[in-house]
Amino acid sequence: MLGTYATRVLTPRGSTAVSGLELMTALRPPTRPVKDTATGAWVPGPNPGALTAPVDPAPPEATAEHPVAQGWTGGFLDEEAYQWVRDVQLLSDEECLLPHAVGLDINTAFLAAAARLPVGLGEPVHVDRPVFDKKIPGSWLGDLSHIELDPRLPSPFTPSGRRPEGPAWYATPTVAYAVELGHDVAPIEAYIRTETGPYPDPWHDRLKTAYVGTLAHLGVTKDLDDEAFLAAMEHHKKVAPGLAAVLSAIKSTVKGGIGKLRERPQGRHYRDGERWPALERPTWRPDIRAAVISKARVNMHRKMLKTARRPACTRSRCCRTAWSTPAQARSRWTSCRAPPTASRTPAPSASARPRAWRRSRCADHGVGGGFDGAAVQPGPPHQGRRPRRRPGRGVTRGGHRGRLGAC
Repeated sequence: MLGTYATRVLTPRGSTAVSGLELMTALRPPTRPVKDTATGAWVPGPNPGALTAPVDPAPPEATAEHPVAQGWTGGFLDEEAYQWVRDVQLLSDEECLLPHAVGLDINTAFLAAAARLPVGLGEPVHVDRPVFDKKIPGSWLGDLSHIELDPRLPSPFTPSGRRPEGPAWYATPTVAYAVELGHDVAPIEAYIRTETGPYPDPWHDRLKTAYVGTLAHLGVTKDLDDEAFLAAMEHHKKVAPGLAAVLSAIKSTVKGGIGKLRERPQGRHYRDGERWPALERPTWRPDIRAAVISKARVNMHRKMLKTARRPACTRSRCCRTAWSTPAQARSRWTSCRAPPTASRTPAPSASARPRAWRRSRCADHGVGGGFDGAAVQPGPPHQGRRPRRRPGRGVTRGGHRGRLGAC
């Protein structure tokens, strides 16, 4: 299994998250050989299109404990994946009578978002009253609260899915989507990057090739029709458990590598305002992470907007909708899928359960409201100054783990 992973991705360098970050550096190293005209010797020189040196983020792009954020009161970027449940008052009688809640998952959504994504390669530049340009990566302060959208869908501008309240900071893909929907945007200020390039492209291409190739060895190929594709996705893990583990590791490499772009300080002795080791590497870039997640979220909203049936809840890359039968939902969702070799990867069913099962699960967790009693339930607050990370647990600033009852 490790040999297959090493051949298709990279020789493992620790966790899949570390391997994902190391793969970025290996495919676009910060230096390249340059001939010194004076001595004729080959010396290291900056590699065009790569991240060549550590740079501090703009204050709204930083984490709250970062040195540049100390004393900053202008707000922060909040570009995260969806965690939303539709208000129970917006559920129709027809939806409430449907017997199944079907969860549909978009494969490698964050990997697809990294494709052809222009990102900043240098330091941020502050601009007052800028004219928005979707080709310029950066962080934009603007007010999108006036935009009216279908209340049965989550807002594409916030990870909570709620309508924005006043001015806030947004990554370029989020503001670009507001323009795509036909609305005027007038940023108040921005931190933009003048030196740009598609830095994640080789990383995306390598991991996409590894993912699609591994799927093909498991019997999921681009020439399958919808029914055959769904059948293959349902049983692919049983074909070759070792290859299925490699496939899971590739997906973890994607998510972990993007997460490592904003690695937080670790250790109970850390104090806000101090630098930590991750800041000294060129690949500590929270603005790139925000851009990838922003693009993935608006891609998902664009897909939901094209479907006639509105979801009852959404978490990360999975949305759950009420249907008469699971097969009906799968056929509608896969009818707009692209081949696995495209940047838009296919969307198999993540789960399908009768609503009675969903009600019992919600009752077990004490969740109320939303679809079949589903809502976001915060976990217990962490004790002390800073939560310590545990394997497999996502921790958000503020000390709460989100748990979505319906998804």
